[in-house]
Amino acid sequence: MRQLIPSPSSKSTVGWIAASLSLLGPQAILAQTTLSEGHADIGIAYEGGAFDLHVHQEEPAPGAEYAPNEAILRVGASAQLAGGVPNTASATAFFGPPGSLLWALPKTEQPDLLFLGFGTEELSAEEWNGPIGLTLKGVTGPGNFFVWDTGVFGDLQPKMSSRDGVSSADRLDLIAGSHGHYFLGFSQPGLYQVSFEASGTHVSDGPLVSETAHYTFEVVPEPSMFHLLGLGAIVLLLRPRQPSARF
Repeated sequence: MRQLIPSPSSKSTVGWIAASLSLLGPQAILAQTTLSEGHADIGIAYEGGAFDLHVHQEEPAPGAEYAPNEAILRVGASAQLAGGVPNTASATAFFGPPGSLLWALPKTEQPDLLFLGFGTEELSAEEWNGPIGLTLKGVTGPGNFFVWDTGVFGDLQPKMSSRDGVSSADRLDLIAGSHGHYFLGFSQPGLYQVSFEASGTHVSDGPLVSETAHYTFEVVPEPSMFHLLGLGAIVLLLRPRQPSARF
């Protein structure tokens, strides 16, 4: 079950927008395409002897592809879990205290949320020895970032978490030529930069590690203020005011 939460106060909204502009800058926000629903993947390809990390869409625009800095991956208001973090030992150990805020992109498709997966379909399985690793390298934003799965009996299976710091243990092992989905979560609304690195052993080229790729996520408790106000209005809203003349 999910529920909407009350709109933030204008003060907190302005603070959120200011932090977002500080993270990316107005020109970066203006240049990016927002993906808020449909099926998309964090994709891993191999071109010219190097990994290529990107975003590609399956629907509603099949074949559309973006560099990591060309897309904003939106986590909509309905992703917020009603009641917050469940009061179970495994959940509180991973996410934090019971009832803490949590937004979660689902592992199964829902019409009003982005269905975000991890895809290595552009890689040929016979060209790789072992799995393709996708390792979390850093998270910048107002809260924590999580990736997890669940077992057949609903047991929590942690994969990545910035709550306890970022290490080499924050990693997905993906099979070349495959495609999969996990739950992706955030503990606070706002703009995040989540950084990943791909690695693997190519049969001809040997062990390889990609450059770090930086993905932008927008977690919203209400319709995005960027789209309601427009970038021009946001810049005006945050512009320092000159003291008015007094006579």
